[in-house]
Amino acid sequence: MPKVFNIMQYCKHPITGEVLITEEQIKSLFDRRTIKLLAYILHDEEDFDEEDEENDLNRCKKEYEKLSEEEKKETSLEEYVKKNHWKKAGDKKPPHFHVVFRTDRNTDLETVADWLGIPVQYVDGARYRKGERDGQLTFVDLLRYLTHESEKEQAKVKPKTDRTTMIAFADLYPTLLSIMGF
Repeated sequence: MPKVFNIMQYCKHPITGEVLITEEQIKSLFDRRTIKLLAYILHDEEDFDEEDEENDLNRCKKEYEKLSEEEKKETSLEEYVKKNHWKKAGDKKPPHFHVVFRTDRNTDLETVADWLGIPVQYVDGARYRKGERDGQLTFVDLLRYLTHESEKEQAKVKPKTDRTTMIAFADLYPTLLSIMGF
């Protein structure tokens, strides 16, 4: 079980408009004593790229393969993809939150999902760097992603996000910036 978690969740379902997560749900994590470091950010200025489009197309194809034979008779792969493949390179991504946090003990994904009231498939237990035991460096890597200032994200030409829009434990914000090398 991990100690470091990474969550990306759209604010609303891109097709149905159903609310998937709110800032209030995220802020409820501040009350969890087991969480020692936490930061989150709203990304609302990003565009999908070719990789996003290709991954979404592959997701649709995999989902179609899992349909029953009866369902496949009613809908062709082409129709299924047309209805469910919505990520197109150059289109704006829907507003979404990124949440990263570190707990003081190993915690299962189901518990984290329950804390936020979201399905477990949207909770990612971060994989630590090789040889790392406590997840500190992994947590820092995830923090750097939040503002898109890492070399990897800049190579993808992702828009930098103003550091001041990152929300963290109020008393830990200077510590987080220091950890991140800002």
